[in-house]
Amino acid sequence: MSLPKITDATFDDITSKDTVLVKATAKWCGPCQVMNPVLDEVQKDMEGQITMYDLDIEESPIVPTKVGVRGIPTILIYKSGKLAGTKVGAISKTQLVEFIEQSIKD
Repeated sequence: MSLPKITDATFDDITSKDTVLVKATAKWCGPCQVMNPVLDEVQKDMEGQITMYDLDIEESPIVPTKVGVRGIPTILIYKSGKLAGTKVGAISKTQLVEFIEQSIKD
């Protein structure tokens, strides 16, 4: 299973709702590919708490520039339309869960 894709055109609408994780990625990025099974697992474990999407930086270059993506993979967490957390680089499942929980707590 892979994450649904968002684009420059759909980014603002999707991130304005609920709690959303966006992975800035590219097809050629090795560490991004390593993160895919980790994100799939966490998405299943946290279903109902957070929705996850992929944003290809080559297909949609405007948003990554606008939000300051400097390296990939970059994990962006949005809560009610506001950026709640950013993490750059491949991380473990445990690190990802901790990062999400820290970013979305009230």
